[in-house]
Amino acid sequence: MMAVAIGMVVLVAYAPTVAGARVYQCWHDTGHGPSTIKKIDCTKKPHAASVEGCQQKCDKLNKKTECEGMVYIHGPEYWESGKFCCFLKRAIEEESMYPEVHHVTCEALG
Repeated sequence: MMAVAIGMVVLVAYAPTVAGARVYQCWHDTGHGPSTIKKIDCTKKPHAASVEGCQQKCDKLNKKTECEGMVYIHGPEYWESGKFCCFLKRAIEEESMYPEVHHVTCEALG
């Protein structure tokens, strides 16, 4: 585990996780603002309702477009509009990260 302080924000990076063919670096309790290319409705696609499931959605979308990371929101009570739990991202920039409880931001490393 590695902790990095940026201003008053401390980002904690955990060991990379593997989903499908790519490896991801994830930051827990961290959100990411821009570059969403697709929101996944987890009430209709429950297999995406986990960090690993969201990573797999990014891997699958990456074959068609440039999905380079994702944000997953833990727990249906925290999902955006009560249904969106997985946000696929064109890019993950550390300067665009912010503290957000129940969020996991992951960047594809390969």
